[in-house]
Amino acid sequence: MGTTEISSSKENTSPTASNISNFTFSGGLIMVNVSVNGESGDYILDTGAPGLVLNSTEETESFVLASSVSSPIKVGEVMVENFQWGNFEQTNVEGYTLDISHMGKANSESPDGLIGYQILKSNSVLVNFENQEVAILSKKDLKSTLKASKGYVTILFETEGHLPVIKLKINGKKYRFAIDTGAEKNLMDDKSFEELNPENVTYELMQGLDGGIRKVANGQLENITSKKYDINKMNFLFSDMSYVNEGENGYNIDGLLGLPFFQNKTFVIDYRKGEIHIWE
Repeated sequence: MGTTEISSSKENTSPTASNISNFTFSGGLIMVNVSVNGESGDYILDTGAPGLVLNSTEETESFVLASSVSSPIKVGEVMVENFQWGNFEQTNVEGYTLDISHMGKANSESPDGLIGYQILKSNSVLVNFENQEVAILSKKDLKSTLKASKGYVTILFETEGHLPVIKLKINGKKYRFAIDTGAEKNLMDDKSFEELNPENVTYELMQGLDGGIRKVANGQLENITSKKYDINKMNFLFSDMSYVNEGENGYNIDGLLGLPFFQNKTFVIDYRKGEIHIWE
């Protein structure tokens, strides 16, 4: 795991994809308009979700137990006949149902669902914060975008379960973080709180995917790097993540990196090659 800086003589960080759509922000998260079984809806781009999740309180005949940060949650299973995002389309998608109405802010409606790993796993997704554009890239589109660009850094990741996981150094010590674009803030296991000794610590309430609310510390860490991608200072919430890493299906991660990790820079997550490209 590491990073490599790739450059060429040209500079063009605009997407060259044929499937570009605009997104809006909902509570600091990326919201895109897609069609599910012919019905238009607003869905959050969430690399921390296992697949296509529909916001629903209805009981389904079958369900599975999924992991949230602190406890298991009951998730319904459903077959989605058609998913369409611009000219990107999938049929007969195995999806999930979950009540995520609490993800809506006071001044906005709840999302209709989440777009996660099962939709993205064979593709690349590009996010341009400046233009508020998002695109599913074909191999050809990605190759053209990288060939015509310079000034970006490539971070390698490995897929653990459905999560893209990278290695990060904080004050010289290595940690494993999952990339979670469905998180408004970064999260770290509170077992690292004392050894990292964050600055400017405050306390706030955090609500998880399970709807549970808990009081957590919010502190600032310095000297964050993944080879050539450096962040001087960044805030993290600190919470007990032992449940996430427990059991035979548990993960081996120290935290989650939300959208603040990208610092409003254009980025691509390439699931095919296990690479994240971030334009400086």
